Amino acid sequence: MNILKAFFITLILFLSNYNYHAQSIIRLACNPMFDPVAAQSLRLTPLEGNLILGTLNNSPLSLSSFSGQQRTTQFVPSVSIPSSPRVALSPDGRYLVTLALPEDISLTLWEIKTGNIFSIPLTEEESIALIEDQSRPQNINRYLNLQRLEWVSSTEFVIRKLDLSVRMGASFLFQQSFSLTFNPLTVTRQDRIDYGSELYEILGNPVTYNFYSPSGTYLVQEGLSETISPISTIIQIVNLDTNIIVMTLQPEGESGYIHRGLWSSNNRLFLRQDSIVNNDASTSRSVLHEIDFSMNPPQIDTRMWDTIESALGGEVNWLEGQFQAKFSPSGAKFSLKAKLSGTDNIYLISYTLNTGEIVAVCDNQRPESNFIQSFWSPDERYVGYFEDARHVLVVMDTQEAAIYSLPLTENDQQFLGWIP
Repeated sequence: MNILKAFFITLILFLSNYNYHAQSIIRLACNPMFDPVAAQSLRLTPLEGNLILGTLNNSPLSLSSFSGQQRTTQFVPSVSIPSSPRVALSPDGRYLVTLALPEDISLTLWEIKTGNIFSIPLTEEESIALIEDQSRPQNINRYLNLQRLEWVSSTEFVIRKLDLSVRMGASFLFQQSFSLTFNPLTVTRQDRIDYGSELYEILGNPVTYNFYSPSGTYLVQEGLSETISPISTIIQIVNLDTNIIVMTLQPEGESGYIHRGLWSSNNRLFLRQDSIVNNDASTSRSVLHEIDFSMNPPQIDTRMWDTIESALGGEVNWLEGQFQAKFSPSGAKFSLKAKLSGTDNIYLISYTLNTGEIVAVCDNQRPESNFIQSFWSPDERYVGYFEDARHVLVVMDTQEAAIYSLPLTENDQQFLGWIP
């Protein structure tokens, strides 16, 4: 009996410590009146970092070092930066790969620390995949453009060919990966993935869009019914290794899921769920839920959003258009922007997946651009975004729970990334 009593006392103490820890890792900071753009020249930041910036006109790359509000810039004339999607910086900020000129049939890999430059030969088909239809960029979603040349880890990047006949879906025809090994630095061409044309169809849906996981293991199909409302979207997930449909998500009542291509490094998928609010079809609420493919069958996991809403104290609406949700370089953290219902407070949020740690800071400005480039620093301390319309670079310090704006000029037309 004494042993059992001691056990329960120990359990109670453990749970008390656990709850205290869970509460202590939620950090919120909100000044609704603060606008990082208006305060650009007023608020000082302790931030120190090196950022790569460029223009959209094949100008020399700009490497800028920030120390507080002070900025020094050097140009690298040996590396010209074209417009996206022909340039990509590795998640650790060590390598930049680019197709400098449209007529090139090779990639340039720049090792930033050493300044060494390597040439990677391409096939004609791969080169065309990077540049085709650039004369009509309005026909291609800019975020999908970035997936043509993309790093999937700090040691691997891929070239993808978009199916340009599909106006809305991120359908790929093939994916060619290249991996890096070191001592000496070597780039190795890996196996190519050719996506089959004989795919499942979603019955009753005249339009089906196909989205592939970065590993090529899963196919997510989004079927749009003949009605306009996104609530009528049907999601179907296929395991391409077994060619079996592993999950189908249909609208339930006034809620339905929409694919947004947010994949973690361990093949976990985040889907947007939209719900009509108060029976008003013109008003909807968007949240993010996760699909865990390690379970059989895969399961919907709502813990991240439940934790965020608990931390902020109410219903939270995902603001997809104001910030491109993004995983940190290690995949351990996830960033997004959301609004607390019933208030004017908009938060930039960092969420640590395995601990539930939340850092949320108010950022109530309204971007004027439809293209927001979000980023993490390589050490995962800073998260932020670049807005090209106003040349604004907003940075949140997750250690200090503070938000800042870095001084940019109109010459800074393109944000490429953060380097160590």
